[in-house]
Amino acid sequence: MAYDPRKSRLILSASFFVKLGAIMSIPTFFLINSLRVYFRSVLLSQPLEKGALLRVNDLSTTDLLFVYSIACLIVSIFVFALYRNLGDINAGAEGSRRFATLRELKKEYKIVPDRQEMFEGVGGFPISHFYKYIFKKEFPYVTRKGFLLIETGEANNQVLAPTRGGKGENIIKQYFDVLSRAKDKASLIINDMKGELALACSAIFTKRGYKVLILNFIRPELGSIQINPLDDIRDAYEDALKHRKYLEDGDWKEYADIEDEEERVRVERDIHSGMIQEEIDAGVAVDLTSALCAQLIPQKKNSSGDDFWINSPRSLMAALILYICDVNLRKAIYLDEAAAEKYRAKVTLYTTAITLNHLGGSYEEKKKKVGMGVDKFNLLDKTFTKLPEGHPAKNEYSTSKFAGEAPQTRAGIFSGCANALTLFMKPSIAKITAKSTFRMEDLGFGDEPIALFMIMPEADKTYHALSSLYTSMIYQVLTRRCLTAPGQRCKRNVKFVLDEKGQMVPIENYSAMCSMGLGKGIDFMQALQDDNQLEDLYGREKANIIRQGMSNEFFIISKDKDTTERVSREVGHTQIYTRARGSGNSDERVKRRRLLEPDELAELMEGEAIVLRVTKRKDRKGRKIRPRPIFNTGKTMMPYAWKELPEFTSRDRFFEDLPLDQSYKSIILGDLMLDKAIDNNPPSYTPGPTLAEITDPPIEKETQPDDRVRPLFTEEAPTEEKAQGSVSKNGEYPWDDAVFQRQLKLLLPEALFELMLKRQSEQNLRHILQKLVSDGSINQTDMTAILQTFFVTEGGERRAAT
Repeated sequence: MAYDPRKSRLILSASFFVKLGAIMSIPTFFLINSLRVYFRSVLLSQPLEKGALLRVNDLSTTDLLFVYSIACLIVSIFVFALYRNLGDINAGAEGSRRFATLRELKKEYKIVPDRQEMFEGVGGFPISHFYKYIFKKEFPYVTRKGFLLIETGEANNQVLAPTRGGKGENIIKQYFDVLSRAKDKASLIINDMKGELALACSAIFTKRGYKVLILNFIRPELGSIQINPLDDIRDAYEDALKHRKYLEDGDWKEYADIEDEEERVRVERDIHSGMIQEEIDAGVAVDLTSALCAQLIPQKKNSSGDDFWINSPRSLMAALILYICDVNLRKAIYLDEAAAEKYRAKVTLYTTAITLNHLGGSYEEKKKKVGMGVDKFNLLDKTFTKLPEGHPAKNEYSTSKFAGEAPQTRAGIFSGCANALTLFMKPSIAKITAKSTFRMEDLGFGDEPIALFMIMPEADKTYHALSSLYTSMIYQVLTRRCLTAPGQRCKRNVKFVLDEKGQMVPIENYSAMCSMGLGKGIDFMQALQDDNQLEDLYGREKANIIRQGMSNEFFIISKDKDTTERVSREVGHTQIYTRARGSGNSDERVKRRRLLEPDELAELMEGEAIVLRVTKRKDRKGRKIRPRPIFNTGKTMMPYAWKELPEFTSRDRFFEDLPLDQSYKSIILGDLMLDKAIDNNPPSYTPGPTLAEITDPPIEKETQPDDRVRPLFTEEAPTEEKAQGSVSKNGEYPWDDAVFQRQLKLLLPEALFELMLKRQSEQNLRHILQKLVSDGSINQTDMTAILQTFFVTEGGERRAAT
């Protein structure tokens, strides 16, 4: 008979036959004794009494032992013959793998009803299914009831099946049904291509106690919840600003200790002018920003991790995000809650994208000091140069290597950053990502279970990056919240269900998320068509690491040869016996064979599935077991949802029936722009997008020679009035001289005039003048003229500036 994996038997070892012989020896003894009594009565012509055949009290001890010995001999011969024909003489010589039996599975997994009924405890991933006949006291007295065997432990799961192969109907909807019927419900984050799962499950989820949220990118005009990816970055940066320190009078002071509002404004003004040094501990905000940028600009597969064209655009994006936070939140912290919300609302990726296009695509032209022509200065450089040393945004900008690079290199860095942000300039996405209508940490720490559906259009792949972004972002938020939670675990289990995982953009650090998340109550279920999809996203090496992190692999069917070959190899080998016939002799040989060959895996029948489990090594009572593969076939086939779970159907349901939030439509994109700076002397630069303006001090107009900043002092000698006024009574610098102040006020902008009056030494004045030279407000000749004009001796003679 040919080998049939659907009817594969257990290995019958020698110990099994020894036990069988011991059991059979007792009925054999009574059979021989009955024959002895019967033939004795026939030979002696005596009638048989009732029960005489089973009577042994007439036997002596010697006769009893003799009869029992004969019984043992007969049984031994019979059992040995069975062992020769059925037993495994060379057990495990060519392979010892076998499929787990239903009896074993019932001891290893939690058993729950397969439909309708609620049950105690937590839900889990469906492993197998069976039917059981139940006896009732009323008609019909016997009924067949289905049960599911589910994995309730900490486990990641993978489902393999091609398009229309039964992933949704055979396993995913069964999974949702089990989770929603459990008393202790887990929160769900579901990647839903086309919206089929939301249409099928949202109504029943709501009925069973879930709060259903729809993140709708396929038809946003109907409504969607809102999630701002920068919320946690904004909150962390605002907290850092409130707890920053500043250096004044030689001492570091806490900004939070300032109680007087006017004093706070003064300190902030002096920090902005450079008179006071500040220290911002924005480490949390920087870490969150780096993680976000890493997801928006993912690493290429098989990359070494130090790709210049990946890391530089990431740093540039991080610098812009931190700059947006800094500009708006410095204003928000002085205002009441309602007024401050106006500036907090500007911290969005849309604002970041607009600001990048405005600053990165605009240049200031300045006439060259020597020769003809003009020099061009990028506004990004100018913006970040003005930030104080050590500023988080300036540090990231320096890391990006955008400044000082060749034009071609700068263009490549700019393009890499701009391409990642282009998606957020679409009006619908800009509004959906402008604010958050729920807290992401409520998924793991809220009072009610949440089912979040991320509906993505399958045709437009640019949207697929959003599901990966939100998956990574939610994981980061939950794991950070776990650091302060009891046991460093989520209060409620969280399950990511990534249907059509192969269509998503690679999730940064996904392998670590799969392995580290289990200890925090976070697990992943990914549905793929074959192994190639995972390798196309992450490369062969990383794909193998991710697969190893999957505790259960549910294989339905596949046409891919590499996939069926791998699954066949992991199912393992067994040994079979071949018998050759000829000339009245038979030759039996042991042969090595896989439990299921690749071509047999490609021909599994509807409802059949293979389950590979590598971490299941204890049963429900804690006893050690072997994680043998499972072949769901025959009476253990998984039922289809369309037949057994009619409530999970998407037929006759429309998007208009979903619980969609319309509030995002009230967002005005113009309110997300940075405030325009009040500039009486507007800069001249190549026109770019005018939707966003930065709030830094205005850039002086320098495109035409006539419009350049005029020299502060001419070469003519100072008048007698100026010379006399420049000398103080004690021979020191004339900071308090009225003529000096009047002339300085006429020559300098008001803000700069006030700043220079606070300088109390030549060194401090030299410092501000050098800053003006570097900004292009004055030239070196002007600086020399200022020093030579005002630094004079008591006799009215000019003293060379030191």
